[in-house]
Amino acid sequence: ASLILSGSDDATIKCWERGSGKEMRTFKGHEDIVTSVAFSPDAKHILSTSYDHTIKIWETETGQCIKTIPLLWIPEQIKVHPTKHGLAATANGNGTVTLFDLKEVTQ
Repeated sequence: ASLILSGSDDATIKCWERGSGKEMRTFKGHEDIVTSVAFSPDAKHILSTSYDHTIKIWETETGQCIKTIPLLWIPEQIKVHPTKHGLAATANGNGTVTLFDLKEVTQ
C-alpha cells in the first residue's frame, strides 16, 4: 500500500494509507513541532526533524524510534537521496545545509 506522511504541531508524525485516507500509525517521541518527514528509499524507515533540535529515525512497520540524533541547530527540512542508501541532507534554521551518512550515525 502507498503511504503518506506528515509532521504536526503536536510533535507527532502521522502515516496514512493513500487512497483510503485511513490513518495507519502515529509516531510519538519528538518534544516540539515536527518540521519535516521523509521515507528512506526502501520505505523501511522514516526520518523526521523537529524544533526540538533532533533528527529521529523510525521503523515504518513498528513505529519504534531507533535513533535520535541531537543537533545544535534546528533542522527545518530533511531529504533522503533516492539512490545513495544512507545519505540524507537537512536544511537548517541557521541558513546551513548538513549532509549525513546515516549508516555512520546509526551504528
